[in-house]
Amino acid sequence: MSRKTHLITTALFYANGPLHLGHMLEMIQADIHARNLRRLGHRVIFISGDDQHGTPIMLQAEKQKMTPRAMIDVIYQLHRADIQDFHISYDHYLGTDHESTRSVLSVIYEKIKPLCIQKDIQQAYDDQKQMFLPDRYLKGKCPKCKAPDQYGDNCEACGCTYTINDLIEPYSILTKQPPSQRSSKHLFFDLAKLKDVINSWQSQAKMPPNVKNKLKEWLDDLQPWDITRDGPYFGFEIPDRPGQYFYVWLDAPIGYIGILGDYLKSDPFLIWDHENTHITHFIGKDIINFHGLFWPAVLHAAGIRQPDALNVHGFVKIDGQKMSKSRGTFITARQFLDQIPAEYLRYYFASKLTDATEDIDLSLADFKNKVNGELIGKIINLGNRLMGILTKHFDGQLLEVDRQDPLWVSGESRQVIIQEYWLSGNYQAAMREIIAWVNEANQYVDQMAPWKLIKDQLSIGLAHQVCSLGFHIFFKVMNQLSAVLPNTYQKLTAVLIIDNQGLLGAQTVRNYPRLLERLTDQQVDALVNEVTN
Repeated sequence: MSRKTHLITTALFYANGPLHLGHMLEMIQADIHARNLRRLGHRVIFISGDDQHGTPIMLQAEKQKMTPRAMIDVIYQLHRADIQDFHISYDHYLGTDHESTRSVLSVIYEKIKPLCIQKDIQQAYDDQKQMFLPDRYLKGKCPKCKAPDQYGDNCEACGCTYTINDLIEPYSILTKQPPSQRSSKHLFFDLAKLKDVINSWQSQAKMPPNVKNKLKEWLDDLQPWDITRDGPYFGFEIPDRPGQYFYVWLDAPIGYIGILGDYLKSDPFLIWDHENTHITHFIGKDIINFHGLFWPAVLHAAGIRQPDALNVHGFVKIDGQKMSKSRGTFITARQFLDQIPAEYLRYYFASKLTDATEDIDLSLADFKNKVNGELIGKIINLGNRLMGILTKHFDGQLLEVDRQDPLWVSGESRQVIIQEYWLSGNYQAAMREIIAWVNEANQYVDQMAPWKLIKDQLSIGLAHQVCSLGFHIFFKVMNQLSAVLPNTYQKLTAVLIIDNQGLLGAQTVRNYPRLLERLTDQQVDALVNEVTN
């Protein structure tokens, strides 16, 4: 394997409910990156899957009157359908409750055991239910920020991680009663012993500066990490500790390697550990502690290569508000797809995503204006009006372009800039440059006015040249947008002759399709009504 392989992952999506627009933001961000790398000829392995273990899955299965395994199978199929309909181009998508992950986990466990210590801990116990309470069966106040109703392992308000015993005023979510305490022997991964290793990796790995700074803050307070959960627990049982299970946040990232192995149908470490492999994890800012502290430490302890980059995004807000079912601002992927084409959201998110971790606000009014005003009104309309003239007056014939024309030369320079933005993760800047390019092309067409030139036999040839040049520019733009609008690009290329240089200069275009339609108020209103009702 001489050329570089780009191994790209998104976080594993939790298998206790439907995918929502926050999940789709991450998938779209990673998918655009993977597609752009493929377009440039790189070898890409783009993988992810469902995170299928842990207490919330047990709780949801119990609520649905299903076994956990039956429920995760149903959720997996629902997730796969959403992924396909949003045009996410995973090479492989698998659940973690699979032998491929179990086998890698067993290997890693044996290697990290020398860095594990056993402790007697006081474990929360529900006397009424007569069972130990896993961290997600407990709620209370965060010991750091004092936010109420936080789970027993980490705070969703401030991101702090802690043990069940640190929780303030804990109560069982099953009986709403304060738990009693019983002793249990747990294995802890001694994270503090790897402080220098973690620090070194953080310094070298590519990630947003604010993420790197936040991770550095946590280095001074590294605590032993409890990787054990008492039954009942849905997960992989620890081989030499009957009745105890691996904590989900140990086996979940190991799932990346397991999924890779299942995709390759061979030893995943032949790719993962290879010096020519570049590993990028796309994650949300709420799980940087797991990917930026625990994961690189576990990998080092197991003698496995650490990731090269963390690409971290913010949360999705709806009209400035946090996604919330009670406020009517929680939108699932399927609710969106039922009313609006997926590519419109892909375009909108691409126009907002940068290489930083700011939250993305899906303003529905701005969304409609951007789709209709930019995507349809400027980009798609450029191709429509030029091909309309070419079809009506020139039998769909495209001419060779003058590669010395200033508009063509300008476009060649813009493509270099756009490509740099795509690969750096600053999609917003790439999209702005594309719109500037389209504006330049539209201004050229307006100034040359081919609809006037065709009226005079002396200038009809110039009209043909203007429309041909403009359409070639339009194709170049759509090629740059192919990672954002893959379905539309496929519809376009289906009626064009493409060679290894791009669009063939002289050709006849037949049956030019309607690529996209304007977004209506009725579609947006229908989405709002479905969500709020």
